[in-house]
Amino acid sequence: MSFFSTCCSILLDYIFSSFPQALNLILLTSSELSELRDLLKQSLVNSAGKDLFVSLYASWCHSPMAIISLCLLAQVSI
Repeated sequence: MSFFSTCCSILLDYIFSSFPQALNLILLTSSELSELRDLLKQSLVNSAGKDLFVSLYASWCHSPMAIISLCLLAQVSI
């Protein structure tokens, strides 16, 4: 591997792991997103909540801590 490709790989790993963590922190702490959190809590019984969970899961699975907190928020078993 060249130096450039190694640096790009490290940078992409950092971006893919830190971005979901930042979004997760915003989702968990922002008072403006309380309705979104409520929708996620209904993901087992509400199709809109399920769709939201699946969308977030697909993009947040790069960060283990973000996905664990998302699953806890949505009250689904891992």
